Amino acid sequence: MAVKSAHWRLNEGEVSSEVIDGELIVMHHKLGRYYSSAGIGALVWTCLVDGLSTQATCEAVAGRCGVSPQAIAGDIQAFIASLVEEQLLQESIADTEAPVTVAARGGALAYARPQLQVYTDMKDLLQLNPIHDVSEEGWPTRPTADKV
Repeated sequence: MAVKSAHWRLNEGEVSSEVIDGELIVMHHKLGRYYSSAGIGALVWTCLVDGLSTQATCEAVAGRCGVSPQAIAGDIQAFIASLVEEQLLQESIADTEAPVTVAARGGALAYARPQLQVYTDMKDLLQLNPIHDVSEEGWPTRPTADKV
């Protein structure tokens, strides 16, 4: 499968992320959702936000997992499509390829198709604005209609 060699960037201002012990945690503040992905998903995210193109990310992941880039290209592209669909990443213009990240140069990993887990159970709390939606009871308390 041919890989579209796009570059990606974080949807800044709306999204924050952290990789902790090989697990990706992402929060989309505007949508009130949070996400996680472990293993290969966290590696793909790190490669992309560090400036690697889709093609270079496939090659870096393949190198860490001992598989061919062509064998995993469809999985990686589908994972990236889910990140874009959830408005976590945006396509970016880049004239040059970023150097391979430290994460992509680590020890061997077993390949497993990357999965994005979506959580909405905290949506109402994440969408509360702690600066403007504070009442006498404190945060997080949504103001009642008579106090608006």
